[in-house]
Amino acid sequence: MSGFEQQGAIQGASLGQGSPEPLGVPFTRFVGVIRRQGWAILTVLALGLGLTTVVVYRMTPRYTAQVSILIEPRRTQVSDLQAISSEPENAPNIMRTQIDILRSPDLLNGVVRELKLTQLPEFAPWEQEPSLVGQAIDAVLMAFHLRQPQVTEVNEVSRIQLSGLYLAGKISFSNEARSNVLHLSVETEDGALSAQIANEIARQFLDFKRHQKFAATQRAHEWFQERLGELVVKVRAAEQAVQLFREANGLTEVPTFRNGAQAYASINAQQMVQTNQQLMQLMSERAQKEAQLQEMNRVLQQGGRVEALPTVVQSSLIQRLRELEVTLAGREAEIAATLGDRSPDLVSVRSQRRGVQRRIQEEMANLTGGLQNEVTTLQTQEQRLRATFAELRGRVSVENLAEVRLHGLLAEAQASRGIYESFLQRATQLANVSGIQEPDAELVSRAAAPLSASAPKKGRLLVVAGGLSLVLGLLLAFMLERLRTGIGTPEDMEVWLGFTPIGLVPRVTMRRNRPQLEAPSAMEFSAAMSRIRGNFQVLDPERRPRLVMVTSALPKEGKSVFSVGMAESAARAGWRVLLIDCDMRRPSIARYLGLPVSAGLDRVLGEASALGDRGKLIHRMPSGLHVMPTEPSSRNPQDLLDSDRMRQLIKWAREEFDLVVLDAPPVLAVADPMILARQVDSVLVAVCAERTPQATVRAAIKLLQGSGVRMLGTVLTQVRMRRMAGRGDGIARAWHSAGSYYGPRA
Repeated sequence: MSGFEQQGAIQGASLGQGSPEPLGVPFTRFVGVIRRQGWAILTVLALGLGLTTVVVYRMTPRYTAQVSILIEPRRTQVSDLQAISSEPENAPNIMRTQIDILRSPDLLNGVVRELKLTQLPEFAPWEQEPSLVGQAIDAVLMAFHLRQPQVTEVNEVSRIQLSGLYLAGKISFSNEARSNVLHLSVETEDGALSAQIANEIARQFLDFKRHQKFAATQRAHEWFQERLGELVVKVRAAEQAVQLFREANGLTEVPTFRNGAQAYASINAQQMVQTNQQLMQLMSERAQKEAQLQEMNRVLQQGGRVEALPTVVQSSLIQRLRELEVTLAGREAEIAATLGDRSPDLVSVRSQRRGVQRRIQEEMANLTGGLQNEVTTLQTQEQRLRATFAELRGRVSVENLAEVRLHGLLAEAQASRGIYESFLQRATQLANVSGIQEPDAELVSRAAAPLSASAPKKGRLLVVAGGLSLVLGLLLAFMLERLRTGIGTPEDMEVWLGFTPIGLVPRVTMRRNRPQLEAPSAMEFSAAMSRIRGNFQVLDPERRPRLVMVTSALPKEGKSVFSVGMAESAARAGWRVLLIDCDMRRPSIARYLGLPVSAGLDRVLGEASALGDRGKLIHRMPSGLHVMPTEPSSRNPQDLLDSDRMRQLIKWAREEFDLVVLDAPPVLAVADPMILARQVDSVLVAVCAERTPQATVRAAIKLLQGSGVRMLGTVLTQVRMRRMAGRGDGIARAWHSAGSYYGPRA
């Protein structure tokens, strides 16, 4: 099997299994689609721009005037009126609220009445005649009872309301972020009218805000006066209730001071506090005396040093007696040391010392008895103070219960008075500023008549229309590309059929049933045939196919022109080439080569004697090409092509010639190619570019492969080389460029 046959077998095995590559994925395919369908894109673009231009230049010019309003302007605060303000400051929806007010029907109807807009044709739709399309739609709707017949007469109120609705559609608003300036625009057919309407809307809006603020102030003033009358009665009743409760419960207050601040307490409470203080002091003194008494008794009982006791230290008599005892003890020791123990002076001193010690004991007893009396007296006083404190505490408890109720009455009276004073202050402030109320909006700039029309924006509309038309054109181009069934490029053939064409045949024009080529086309045709022949030359002569059948799926696909061109190109190169016209139903080879229509293959296969004279039936062309034409046969061509004479002719041709080209009928038209294909080395299928449907070519190749035919490949005929290369097809562009550089052009 030859190299082309191996390629055909490999590619044919995947026939029908591939799916088309998505359009627009590679950039080259995207450009190719645009170039192939450029006429559709340009047509849609031209129609879109043309219609838009007509519509735009027939539109009535419109003029826009703008007025700027400051919402919630900053001004000097005369009083705190937040209590009666209907809108909170810096509310997120404040701009939306103002826009709703500006678009309110009452305000717009007031503008219509003030400017008498009902007398202008632009704001009087009831006087405008509907268009033909509108009349037709109204007729259809009324025929199906979907719309009632319109009343021809419109009263004044309805006129104002309709004009107000039309005016609402002619105004627009804009506001920048974090700005309190609201821009109001009015668009009409008259610039001066637009400015007049914008200024009137702003004026009525400011009047509405001023009236709204004044009405709110008046309502607040009336409400304050009513509330003040109620609060006066309530305050008086609360204060009277406090006074009566004090008198009924004897809650007389006495001023005192706590932590440097003046406070009030009852007499019993103050007496209880004083008694408690006295009791604390008495208890402290009694405890001190008891401690001294206990210490003195303990020392006396244990024989300790009494001179260290505080009570003894404080007694001057005991101190003098102790000093006298110390003096006598010293003298006693001195006498005993000098005179001896038997000295009369020693006895006298000892007697005096014993007398002093007895006197000290007596004084100590007197001190102890005095302390005991003091302790007893303090205990008695403490009991009396405790009884008095308990009595006062009971009285204070009763007073506390009454004070709880009193405090409630006082709090109620104070709250009523505080509310009364607050309302009185607000009412006074409101009365002072009721005559100088300002609106919550301010006019920043008035509208002026515009110098030029704001609509229609012709340039922008044309650009948008051009962009939309271009997009629609591209969509139409890709839709047409998807709907295209013909194989236009080698890439399409490879994607749809699994075959890479071995050549591209330029387009040939037919004149008087003969192919005619102009000079540039003839050069391209010759170069294309040379490239196809070169594909045969690179093959090994041992494996090079000698008998090649050229066929197509349908008639008029350029297979005969390709057969003649390929055979002549090989003959000019010095090959011995035989071209046999095997289409005995509609022969065309002789006509294409300018030969007279004469017997050839039909006589060889139809007459036994003609097989030996086959050389006489072959015409030799100036290019060296041998041609065996044919005439329409009266016998069945299938029987003739499947005869032994045909096999003998093919055997003889294989031995005598380097290349034998058999021009066979279309595969899907007759069964002749299926019979003839089994006798040749390989089959070459011609496909007309951009005309033959993909499914048709696929069906023809499947029939050939199903018969065991050895496929050499496909060739794309009737190709407009410059157009295909210009559209971005990779293979066509490469062949076209390379051919123009290396291949012959003439």
